[in-house]
Amino acid sequence: MMLHERVAVWLDERGVPRRLVYGGERYRVSDAPTVLPSVPVNEWTMHPTAGLGGGWRFQATTITGDCRVFDVRLDAGRNEWVLVGTYE
Repeated sequence: MMLHERVAVWLDERGVPRRLVYGGERYRVSDAPTVLPSVPVNEWTMHPTAGLGGGWRFQATTITGDCRVFDVRLDAGRNEWVLVGTYE
């Protein structure tokens, strides 16, 4: 599912995601995150990730076992993380 909503992401000392809050649930990263390349800024496009920088793809799991893959990107202009995709 493609999204474009703010999420809370916690990073470790190397800047790698370790936790995320999505839909009121806390997820812990349960695999090795993969770097997503930066998205070029194009003022003419309506693509939901336009203007966002690089990001991460990772699998994360709740304490109850709900497991998903998340794509998150940093909106540096707003200094916030944006969820651009999630997959079950």
